[in-house]
Amino acid sequence: SIGDPRLDLAWMCMMLHPQHPGVISQRSGVPTVEEVVAGYEAAAGVTVGDFGWFLALTAYKQSATTALICKNAAKRGQVGPMHERRMGMLVDLQRWALELLG
Repeated sequence: SIGDPRLDLAWMCMMLHPQHPGVISQRSGVPTVEEVVAGYEAAAGVTVGDFGWFLALTAYKQSATTALICKNAAKRGQVGPMHERRMGMLVDLQRWALELLG
């Protein structure tokens, strides 16, 4: 996207992060966050600075987006198991974002 490339990297890594509140399983063969960042740094020839802040931002943005999706589903009367699971994850996402800043 247009903007700081660390944000795109953080979006990808957020979904790989073992502490993400939505983690269902830890599959073997999937690269770790550290491996992805190291590969990015090697390919780009730069060190990724302030990465925790970018991960926190993506967790906060995912929380806001998830809340909006669930709110709209509730307005339409179409809340299903996926929405209920995600609504239960909102506070954990926000808490995790704060931990990443810590």
